[in-house]
Amino acid sequence: DIGMVSHGHPQTEEGPVKVLDIPVNVRLPKVHSLSTGGGNLVNTHNGDLLIEDTIASDITKDGLAWGGEQWTISDSFLKIFPHAFKDKHIKYENLKGISTEDCLKVVNTVSSRIREKIRQLQPKDQYVPLVLVGGGSPLLLNNIFTKFDKAIQPVGYQICNAVGACYAPLSSSLDKVFWLNDRTKEEIVEREKER
Repeated sequence: DIGMVSHGHPQTEEGPVKVLDIPVNVRLPKVHSLSTGGGNLVNTHNGDLLIEDTIASDITKDGLAWGGEQWTISDSFLKIFPHAFKDKHIKYENLKGISTEDCLKVVNTVSSRIREKIRQLQPKDQYVPLVLVGGGSPLLLNNIFTKFDKAIQPVGYQICNAVGACYAPLSSSLDKVFWLNDRTKEEIVEREKER
């Protein structure tokens, strides 16, 4: 997922948005999603490399680097950049069965997709800093974003979804006429906020 943050807040979608194809009247961050992640499976068919569905939740059980039998995008990155990601459970010897050439094709394909999406968001006259988060982001940091002026990973980058869920603001708006009836405006606002 790729989005822009300006003045500490994500850019939001303009107009009505849909969540699971249901129209909702809430502000949501404008996010460009790629159907590519570290857990996507890689297969070959007639000499072509195919990136298929993800096993993200089971990657540490089924991914080659963790002792499983499924070739994933993460396995490809780890084959090309073995020192970019630290996990004591990774078994690099399990990656000997996949070719470096094929892994490089996977890395280049994924990197191109990510770069293209970022390029579409970058202002034309400057490169804005990149903030990379998520458990697999160390695989990207120094390997495919070297041309940008600044690419960083904040503390807690690997658990950013959990942190974001904890801090996500909840809000609603109310459009209603109230009679004061010996109450102040502040009292009514406070009561409605509590409700």
